[in-house]
Amino acid sequence: RRRPSRSSLPIQPCDTSPCAAERAIARAEALALARQWRCTRLQTSCAFHSPLMAMAQPAWQEALAKADIHPPLLVSVVANADARPYPASADAVRTLLTEQLCSPVLWESSVHALYRQGARIFLEVGPGRTLTELTGQILKDQDHTALACDPGRADAHRHLAHLLARLTALGLRPNLGAWAYQIGRAHV
Repeated sequence: RRRPSRSSLPIQPCDTSPCAAERAIARAEALALARQWRCTRLQTSCAFHSPLMAMAQPAWQEALAKADIHPPLLVSVVANADARPYPASADAVRTLLTEQLCSPVLWESSVHALYRQGARIFLEVGPGRTLTELTGQILKDQDHTALACDPGRADAHRHLAHLLARLTALGLRPNLGAWAYQIGRAHV
């Protein structure tokens, strides 16, 4: 289905209060449903990656200024705000992290950037499986494996065992020492 252009969306950059944002979301949802587009409200704890986070930027910038930042050296880390590898200087990383707070997530571009760099295994760490599903849709016709750490409703230990076995079968070598130690302690 055709996506709306940015200019046709019912939200304006000046609408930055939570009430205005809620009204804009409701208008966008109504517009999408009226056009029979699929529409899903994302469950988030805060308005991350939106202009609503602008008020948090100064405090975030101050915290980052005090943090000991080391740019990635051994692997390429792709920033979700511009889908490019993180810069090589600590100050540039701080600037990027500050900008990311209010920048939209370029997930599709980030996944493609990782794929171009040779990534074929995508592991979602954290609650939910949304990014795993999106990655599968983005790379649907390309060789890849997308896995989620979140067990959903499955038994957590069994899911972790299957996940580690799958990663091992894919050629990775997960360090099972700490996990085996914890399992052993649980059965003592």
